[in-house]
Amino acid sequence: MKYRCRTDIIGLILNAANAIDGESRSHIMYKSLVNYNQLKDYLIFLQQQELIEYDRSARTYRTTVKGRDFLELQRDMGEMARLYGGGCELSHPSRQQA
Repeated sequence: MKYRCRTDIIGLILNAANAIDGESRSHIMYKSLVNYNQLKDYLIFLQQQELIEYDRSARTYRTTVKGRDFLELQRDMGEMARLYGGGCELSHPSRQQA
């Protein structure tokens, strides 16, 4: 597996939690390929930044509007990085090229 920068991991987590009904912590962990301890730290950070929200009754996480805006910006920056040879590839999981 290639090195993933913090921005890539955040994007994967937000993308995994971008379901209408939200996703459980386990599903986010599997979809974003991070271990439990990493995920806990990222979820705390993302909640503090208001990029993700937790629904206590359903026990799910959901990407906020601000989080979806972040994903859009990340996708745009990834396209610019590919065009101009950026350092850390800011890829969007659903738009990776083969």
